[in-house]
Amino acid sequence: MKLTYFPLMARGLPITLALEHNQCEYEGEVITFDAWPAKKASGDCPLGQLPILTTDDVGTIAQTSSILSYIGKKFNGEGKDLKEKVISDSLFGVAEDIWNELNFRQPSVVHPVKGTKEALSKMWSEWMPNKLKPIENYIQHEDRFTESGTTIGELGLFASLHLLVLLHDDILDATPKLSAFYKRVLSLPATKKVLNGESKMGTIQQYLVKEE
Repeated sequence: MKLTYFPLMARGLPITLALEHNQCEYEGEVITFDAWPAKKASGDCPLGQLPILTTDDVGTIAQTSSILSYIGKKFNGEGKDLKEKVISDSLFGVAEDIWNELNFRQPSVVHPVKGTKEALSKMWSEWMPNKLKPIENYIQHEDRFTESGTTIGELGLFASLHLLVLLHDDILDATPKLSAFYKRVLSLPATKKVLNGESKMGTIQQYLVKEE
């Protein structure tokens, strides 16, 4: 397998986490912004975007959700039974909700200005807390949602939470069980490997940036 993405902490983060936590053998292809136009024109990207995962059995997979679904099914990362699979899927849906709102409102290295400061402030003061509180009640165990605690959905949720914490380190203070989940996944060797730039994708730059 080969994961192709930019050296950014964005859509490739949950995929890299999933590959490492499931001990997958894979190659990493890092595409710089300068190299992206040629890569896009090459026809290697089915939907004209990254990330993509190139596989021997089903070809090239586009879209983060589809890539994670493939990894989960092929490497038993969806949970031990149907109930855990449903939980994992639900958590990934929540992770996507958080990412989509963040990506729409929060300044990034590519788009330093997005919308109004008032809308951004409201996202942090109202939208995010209201989104995070119900997740607290969904935790099945002390610091995990499933027995393994590292299903595809949990890793996707961790990735979105990590982006939040990098921007506002107190964002999980009001949700202690969710904070315990985040800190547990953060402490795992496979997670540290990715965040420390030791995975096949190397060093990844923070994509979303703090508002001025």
